[in-house]
Amino acid sequence: MRCWTLSFKTKFVPEHDIKHEPSVETFNHIDDSRVNLERSKTKANNREGRRYAVLWEPTETSEQAIPVFVKEQKDKEHIKAAIENDDFVGKVIFGKRLQKVIDAMYMKNVDKHEEIIREGERGFVKVDIPLHFSEAVVNLLRSLIRRIPEERLGYQIRGHDKIRSHSWFDGFEWKKLKETNLSSPIKPILRSDIDTRYLNLITRKHTIPKIDKTSYFDDF
Repeated sequence: MRCWTLSFKTKFVPEHDIKHEPSVETFNHIDDSRVNLERSKTKANNREGRRYAVLWEPTETSEQAIPVFVKEQKDKEHIKAAIENDDFVGKVIFGKRLQKVIDAMYMKNVDKHEEIIREGERGFVKVDIPLHFSEAVVNLLRSLIRRIPEERLGYQIRGHDKIRSHSWFDGFEWKKLKETNLSSPIKPILRSDIDTRYLNLITRKHTIPKIDKTSYFDDF
């Protein structure tokens, strides 16, 4: 798989051209990829009136830009087999990651965050898609990233219906999904009531104090 390294590089920028640079949250759409962050400090030269701004630059480090679906190798093999066979399990799991795959493909041939935005708006003439992807999913991906926005699947009025009616989703029970009655394709076996192996735990520091001091909204 291809992973990405987001490198922080210093580059001279004239005083009047300095703009706010994106933070790591800008790249949350590839949070399932293996990402290494290298930091370099912002430099300033007040004597000459110059500043150095920190720029982001994604660097290609392997062969194919595909997000890592899960951490466990056995689960990776299971999902890969499901996608290759184009079965229900593959559709449910891979469907959740579809946008991440497209985002990763958009990043494939660009060097800076400004180019990522421009290429995303223009679309691609050619996109390298893994050979083990089925014909249906390849057609779906290419339909979603057409160069001309008006030609992209889902752009038209009620475009979401056209996406849902695509052949790759044949047999998918959208009604049950909306009613939250769809059974999970994978039912993890928990070792205890506090087993968190299947959860992505995020520790976040809350720097903004609560305005509402009551506990009225705690359950929302």
